[in-house]
Amino acid sequence: MRFRDLKRTYGELVQPAWPPTVWASSGEVFTSGAQGVLKSVKRIRDHRTGDWLAITSAYDGREHHAAFRCDGPPTLTELERVLREQIGRPIKEIGDLQA
Repeated sequence: MRFRDLKRTYGELVQPAWPPTVWASSGEVFTSGAQGVLKSVKRIRDHRTGDWLAITSAYDGREHHAAFRCDGPPTLTELERVLREQIGRPIKEIGDLQA
């Protein structure tokens, strides 16, 4: 399965998980889609809502942050490993990779 085919369920709504739809930068929230370059990936352990990945992209001279969650498989650990290997690649290209 490719990253762009991964899904995330919110109640009854099912939507694509990659690229994240909501990014934030310096207090601003926007939808950048597949713009920018992957800069970092950090696993966030949250016992209340479940683990997720904090990802950072560089775009238009700024850092943009998003939460990445998806319904498995693959596991979050597998996705984290693949994403860490992609640091420095465009977000758009990552969508074509096998997850």
